[in-house]
Amino acid sequence: MNSAHRTTNLNRELEDRLRFESLLAELSSRFVNLEPSQVDHEIAEAERRICECLGLDISSVWQLFPDEPDDLRLTHVYRRVDEPPLPENFDPRVYNPWALRQVFSGKTVVLPSIEKAPAEAATDCETWRNLGIKSVFLYPLSTGGESVFGAISFHFVEAEQAWPDEVVQRLQLVSQIFANALVRKRVDAALRESEERLKLAAEAADIGMWMFDIGKQRFWATDRARLIFGFEPDLDITLELFLDSVHDSCRESVAEAVRLAVEQGREVDIEYRILLPDGREKWVHSRGRIQPASATSPESILGATVDVTERKRSEEELRRLREQLELE
Repeated sequence: MNSAHRTTNLNRELEDRLRFESLLAELSSRFVNLEPSQVDHEIAEAERRICECLGLDISSVWQLFPDEPDDLRLTHVYRRVDEPPLPENFDPRVYNPWALRQVFSGKTVVLPSIEKAPAEAATDCETWRNLGIKSVFLYPLSTGGESVFGAISFHFVEAEQAWPDEVVQRLQLVSQIFANALVRKRVDAALRESEERLKLAAEAADIGMWMFDIGKQRFWATDRARLIFGFEPDLDITLELFLDSVHDSCRESVAEAVRLAVEQGREVDIEYRILLPDGREKWVHSRGRIQPASATSPESILGATVDVTERKRSEEELRRLREQLELE
């Protein structure tokens, strides 16, 4: 009976391990190309599935943010049981000072029993006891040697539990998956904020911003840029379509400026006439510079265009008056 019991336990452990390994493989593939807008939902769902798979009771993610670097916020949490709740205005710096020092120095906290925590963790242990927590796992959130920007925690509530090395290693992998996804989300948010500020500044100055994707031969353009050229808001602006909007007398020089920018990296700086869909003509001035490919964007030309029609008309009127005066 003992032998059969041990065999049954071994088989159950192998099944549990395989189930967790399959879950990790699935999570890794899901998070690789995850859209930033989906990160929070997927982390919450992953927390639930991990806790259910390993029999964990609580999972939580805490983060620091650049706008308030001293405020550690609880951004994701899964609790299998609702009680006891966190204290109102829970501040980890007050309730878990020792654990935070460990995590933000890059260390992992693994406690099969909070009663085995060091003496300097007395405040932390009192907090864990009040929350009914028996066993603790804490891991720092960081990527690529960057500074720690948060922590992920897993807890057992109902009874003390061991943290086998293979489980610790896999939870560390989960932490890294979460950290990478959260960093990508932060970068995306920063880029969007930067782009919005640039767009507002450009619109305030009546400047149309655009970017030419060299590989795809297509333009991204702000609303102001589309208005200048008479392009519809949802129009797919190809290089061919753009050149078709240029006046016949200027098309060759504009195409040459684009070619020299792409092939030789020269700066675009050119004035030319364009034809609007309604037949009207405009003079515009475009400037642009090559942008090398990066991990987040392809090789492109980033530039700006302004409508200089009124200036050209004024210049033409001054030239006409000057010629008239010379004749007189």
